[in-house]
Amino acid sequence: MTDSDNQFGLFAEIQDKAIYELPINERVRNFLRLEFLFQLVDYSIDKSTDWDSRQCVNSLIEISDLISRTDIKGELAKEIDRHIKLFQSFQKNPDVDSKVLDGMLNNLEDAHRQLTNPTYQPGHVLRHDGLINSIRQRLSIAGGTCNFDLPSYHHWLRKSTGERKFQLNNWAGDLKYMHEAIKLVMVILRTSAEVTKQAAKEGFFQYSLEQNRPAQLIRILLPIGDPYFPEISGGKHRFSVRFLEQNNTQERPSQIKRTIDFELQCCT
Repeated sequence: MTDSDNQFGLFAEIQDKAIYELPINERVRNFLRLEFLFQLVDYSIDKSTDWDSRQCVNSLIEISDLISRTDIKGELAKEIDRHIKLFQSFQKNPDVDSKVLDGMLNNLEDAHRQLTNPTYQPGHVLRHDGLINSIRQRLSIAGGTCNFDLPSYHHWLRKSTGERKFQLNNWAGDLKYMHEAIKLVMVILRTSAEVTKQAAKEGFFQYSLEQNRPAQLIRILLPIGDPYFPEISGGKHRFSVRFLEQNNTQERPSQIKRTIDFELQCCT
């Protein structure tokens, strides 16, 4: 299983590794949130129960709301254009596999063309759907989509699995190019740096980032099953990691006072 395959699961894991991530800027923070919501859609869209359909609808509405509040489409197009120029600079390098490079460039150029097409307005179908808008209005209320609140939604959820899947795919199809672009950008970002081995003395680690290669995403890799987790904080110049353990959910997490070995990725 490849790194990109694992990243499309609900949780960021590579084989036996659990991955904790910290976005360094607002752009990548929005990309990660959008990726997470698309993963929830992927997980629930083809399942058969009405509860899965509810999850899918909720996630689609959150995606629509997120991209309507910020110009994520424009940010994605800029990011992809930056990658295109970077990969084009590799074309004359004899050490680069030209077939792989050409394939990546084709994918990037196709994604950029789709995103910059003025007729492509992701979320348009969702924003102009009567049922979706009635559900959206009730989501801010605890239990607001209960059967007695939205009989039209209750009626839709009682339809056959095939009918619901068809409608869900129609709603999700409106976001297809955005979905594909997010996956492409995040795979490139996550594979932009080598993994290094580090040690946190007394459960604390601090790292200064290179100024000539601004990091966009910090990743901490730990073996699955370890009894501790990292709390990452910082900005574009430096970041710190505290390793915490929580014996039960009733207690507050406490910092570990021994050396913790871990793996680090500073993705540029």
